[in-house]
Amino acid sequence: MGKLPYLLSSVTIFAVGFFCIVCNCVGAGDVKLLSVLGMMFPLREIPDFIFLVALSGLPLILVVYGLHRFSKGIFSKTLPYGVAITSGYLLKTLM
Repeated sequence: MGKLPYLLSSVTIFAVGFFCIVCNCVGAGDVKLLSVLGMMFPLREIPDFIFLVALSGLPLILVVYGLHRFSKGIFSKTLPYGVAITSGYLLKTLM
């Protein structure tokens, strides 16, 4: 098998991410970062990786929501998710 499961995981993440880009759900930079970091894990470990990314993004979501809600719209609703993606990758690598 060699490196095929790693490449397959990256292509799978990119394919799903491309659909999310077209639907305007997520930014292209986030999908590219997820694809590159997803190449570090075989396909069977990708759900764990995505779960850890979502888990590390939860505090970020709450902070951005709170800033937007209580500042009367001064702050943008967009979410810089690169930090959460990288945190999820580090958590998965350390496990």
